[in-house]
Amino acid sequence: MKEGAAPLPPSLLEALPAGVICLDAEGRVTAINQVLVSLLPLVQNPVGRLVREAMPIEGVVLALERALEGEAQEDAISVGRFDLALRAVPMPEGGVFGLVTNVTEALGAARARSNFAASVSHELRTPLTSILGYADTLLADTEKLPEDAVEMLEAIRRNTVRLGAMFTDLQHLYQLESREGHLPLEPTEVVALAGEVVEQPLESARLMGIELVLDQP
Repeated sequence: MKEGAAPLPPSLLEALPAGVICLDAEGRVTAINQVLVSLLPLVQNPVGRLVREAMPIEGVVLALERALEGEAQEDAISVGRFDLALRAVPMPEGGVFGLVTNVTEALGAARARSNFAASVSHELRTPLTSILGYADTLLADTEKLPEDAVEMLEAIRRNTVRLGAMFTDLQHLYQLESREGHLPLEPTEVVALAGEVVEQPLESARLMGIELVLDQP
């Protein structure tokens, strides 16, 4: 082991759930653990070799070499079937401590969640538009409808509009998570918004004997 890189106990290296690679001040590999071996392709007997000789992954090598120059590095790298998060930190005594985390499942879950949100908001928008159109058509001639039917149609229309707004929010969240757009900002009447929030659970509150009141300043 080269001077300047403090050794880590093998038991500690193997207990870590992430891949670990340690370099000395000259950029030679001083220690690795089995998790790293499972995540990155390495040459045979990499310990003691320059990091550039020890592994053929240019993105990882560059991050570790830049960390040797004194600046911590963070990067996302795809290697084979793995999505990896790399953090390389220069050590005070010289050398580098590198941590490689497998984020494949987390990224896959995030992509699935975003795709689901986009699909749901798109697929349900068509039937909601139809419901809203039928409600508006019937409400256009309220004189021919019983009073209780008008109230029900107004409730249908009001909740359909609310669902449409929720699906729009889902699409915005999908765009933000996929970095395809920015959250649209617009002036909002806070009192009106608060009134809508209070109105939604009114019926359920009444059934439980709870009175909801919006105390508008």
